[in-house]
Amino acid sequence: MNLEESGIDLNILLVSVPWQNLNRPSLGLGILAQMAKQAHPSVNCRTLYLNIKWFEYLSEHMDLTFTASDYSDISEELFDIGGGDFVFSSSLHKTDEWQSSRYAELMGDRGDLTEKLMTAHRLAPRFIDEAADAIVQMGFDVIGLSSVFSQNVACLALAQALKDKSPQIKIIMGGANCDGVQGTALHKSYDFLDYVASGEGESTFPAFLDYLAGNRPVTDIPGLCWRENGMSGYNPPAPLPPGSELVRPDYDEYFDQVEKSSRSDIIRPELVMESSRGCWWGQKHHCTFCGLNGAGMAFRNKDADTMLEELIDLVAKHQVLDVVMADNIISMEYFRSFLPRLAERDWDIRLHYEVKANLKRDQLALLRDAGVNIIQPGIESVSTRLLGLMRKGVSGPRNVALLRDCEAFDLTVQWYLLTGFPGETSDDFLSFERYASAMSHLQPPRTALRISLERFSPYFDDLSLGFQNRRHASHYDLIYDLPDEALTDIAYLFDTDNQGISDKKLTELRDLIDSWHKHYQAGSRLTQTEIDGETVICDERAGWEHRAYGLPDSIHAYAYRCLDQPLGTDALLDALSGHDPDMTKESVLQILSYFEENGLVFCDDGHYLALATLETRTQKRMAA
Repeated sequence: MNLEESGIDLNILLVSVPWQNLNRPSLGLGILAQMAKQAHPSVNCRTLYLNIKWFEYLSEHMDLTFTASDYSDISEELFDIGGGDFVFSSSLHKTDEWQSSRYAELMGDRGDLTEKLMTAHRLAPRFIDEAADAIVQMGFDVIGLSSVFSQNVACLALAQALKDKSPQIKIIMGGANCDGVQGTALHKSYDFLDYVASGEGESTFPAFLDYLAGNRPVTDIPGLCWRENGMSGYNPPAPLPPGSELVRPDYDEYFDQVEKSSRSDIIRPELVMESSRGCWWGQKHHCTFCGLNGAGMAFRNKDADTMLEELIDLVAKHQVLDVVMADNIISMEYFRSFLPRLAERDWDIRLHYEVKANLKRDQLALLRDAGVNIIQPGIESVSTRLLGLMRKGVSGPRNVALLRDCEAFDLTVQWYLLTGFPGETSDDFLSFERYASAMSHLQPPRTALRISLERFSPYFDDLSLGFQNRRHASHYDLIYDLPDEALTDIAYLFDTDNQGISDKKLTELRDLIDSWHKHYQAGSRLTQTEIDGETVICDERAGWEHRAYGLPDSIHAYAYRCLDQPLGTDALLDALSGHDPDMTKESVLQILSYFEENGLVFCDDGHYLALATLETRTQKRMAA
C-alpha cells in the first residue's frame, strides 16, 4: 500500500541551502520532487531555494556590494579551505565570531573577499534563525536537506535551528557529503538529524515515504541512518539503479523563485540535466586522484529517446537554452544515437559536457553540430609520463591534438594543469614549458593546481601509491567542534605531504600560464590550409613573426600531414619512405628541426604533433 492508497497527507519541504550555484537548480532535489509527484501524489512536496534567499540577504545587508562573483568565489574558489562551510559555522556554533581570526589567517591575502566572507560569517546566525522561523510557519512535517560540496554546515545549522524551534519536525539529510562513512559520522555526531540518507535516491526516497506512511519498517529503507533509543542505526545501500530508472528533474519551483527574486536581474538560469551516472573509464582505470562518485562508479546511461524527450520538454517549458550536463563522462553510445538526432534539430542550444580527451575530429564536429559549446575533457597534463601516473589512458600529444582540433571547431575547453603526483619531477613539465609559446593559439589551462587528497580516490584508498601520511584538512578543525575521529570520517579533503614539484616551480608554471592567457586573448592564430595543392601556414601568434608562407617542399608538406596525429621518428620515417624511398632518419630529423624552429610542432615522449589548426567552414565564415 502506498501513501495515495492510505489517504495520508504528508507535507515535505526540500531545501537547497547555500552554496548551491545561483544559476543552476539542484539536480538532486529536482529528481526527488519529481519522484514524490510520480510515486505519491498525496504527498505535498515543495522545494525552497534558500540559497537564493541567502544571496538576497547578503546583497541587502552589504548595500549590493556582494556580487554573484563573490558568491561563487566563496563556494568554489575557496572550496579547498572550506570557505562556504566556514561562513555557516557561526550559526552552527551559535556565535558570530566562531574562529574568525584563525580562519582569516588561513585565508591569507584575498583582498576584499576576506572582508565579505567575514561579514557573511557574522550575518549567518541571524539569517538561519529567520529562515528556520519562516520554515516552521509553513507547517511542513518533514524537511529534506541536500548537502553537496560546500553545503554541509549550512545544512547542519538549519537542521539544528529547526529542531530547536519545532522538535516534532522530522529532518533527513542526504547528498554526496553523506556518502558512506561520511553519512554515518554526521548522523552519530548531530542528534538533531533524525535521518541521513547515503547513496542514490531512486531506491531510498520512495521507501522513506512508505516508511513515513507506516507501510514498512525503518530497517527496510536502503542507505538510511536512523535512531532508536538514542542509538544510531544504518541500513546498507540498495544496488545502483539502472539507466532506465534515472528520473527527470522537476525545476518548476526554482524558476518560479528566481523570477520572484529581488536579484533576478543578475541570476542567469541554466538547466542541469544528466544523461548518465558513474564513469565508464573509472570502472576500468580509476584516475588516481579522483574522488568523485564514491560508491557510484558503475556507469549507466539513459537511452537516447528518453534523453532527447527530456531535453526537448525542459528547454521548451523553461525557455532556457543553456544546459549543463552533470555527467562525469559522456556515453560513447551517444555519438551514434543522441547527438546525431540532436544535431538534426539545428537548435540554438548551448550544452556543456564532460568527455574523454581522445576524441576524433568527426566526434568533435558532431558535438558542435549538436549544440555542445563547452567541453571538460580532463586534460590535466601534456606529459605522457604524468598522464600514466594519473591512469588517464591518453598521451600528452593526444591531449594537445584535442586542444588544436577544438580550436578549429569553436569548442571551449575547460582544463587545469595538475601537479603534485608521487613520482613527479620538474622534467615532467619540460614539454609544457618548451612549447607553451608555440601553443599560444590554443586554449590555455585556467591555472596550475596541486592536487588534493580526496576521499574515495585511489590515492586515498591505497597507501602504497604514495600518500602514506594524511590527516583531515586543517580547515575542518576551524569549522567543526568534533573529535578527530569524527572529523576524519566527515572530511572529504585531507592534508598530506606535498609530492612532486616545489611550490617555487608551481609559481613559475602559473606565471607561464598567465602569459599564455594574454597571448591567446590577444588573438593568436596558427592555421594551415591547402592553396593550389600547396600547404600554406598562416602564423599570427603573439611573440612569433606574423606571416603566411608555404612549406619548403612536398615532402615537408606530406610530413606535416602525417603529423596530424602523434608520431615518433621511426613511425614518421616509415610513413615518409612510402612517399620517398630515399628518405633517411637524418632527413626526418632535419624536417622535424624545421618544424621546431618555426614552432609548428609539439613533442613529448618522442612523439611529434602538428600544431597548426585546420581551417574549418566555421572559421572561414567568421573570417569573412
